[in-house]
Amino acid sequence: MHDSENDRTRENHGTSEHDRAGEVAQAVELVRGWAAGVPHVRAVLVVGSWAHGEPTAHSDLDVLVLSSSPGLLRDEDGWLARFGGAVIRRKTWGAVEERRLRLPNGLTLELNVADLSWARPDPPDPGTRGVVAGGVVTVHDPDGLLRTLLTALDVPAVRPPWAAGGRGRP
Repeated sequence: MHDSENDRTRENHGTSEHDRAGEVAQAVELVRGWAAGVPHVRAVLVVGSWAHGEPTAHSDLDVLVLSSSPGLLRDEDGWLARFGGAVIRRKTWGAVEERRLRLPNGLTLELNVADLSWARPDPPDPGTRGVVAGGVVTVHDPDGLLRTLLTALDVPAVRPPWAAGGRGRP
């Protein structure tokens, strides 16, 4: 094994892809519960390899949080304690602010925060279009913000790959 492979094995505690799917499901439910209790969080979606249906045992969980008050999440990290992990990276990607956590089970949870304008469908931002093109999994969408965006971009709803039966149309 190369050093990077050894590092990934240690980081993921030797977890198999099947075990990781269960951990991802638990993490998604934790995020869903948190989002439902935070009034300014108006949408949450999973993007990246878990949404595209192509995860490996080493894949992180990429979550995008859309907020009417993103500064409340960007300016302090106290809200991250809810997820039980250690912050291992903070980074800004244009309009998106990343908080990457290493959870106790070894799963890396990437929480990305953006303003509601990220999901504006007319015209859609090229970056937004690129993120959703491969598929997304809606976690929290009480106002239909994501539904409107995905319909405008003709992106089909998919069954979460961590759910029973795997990826596919619901």
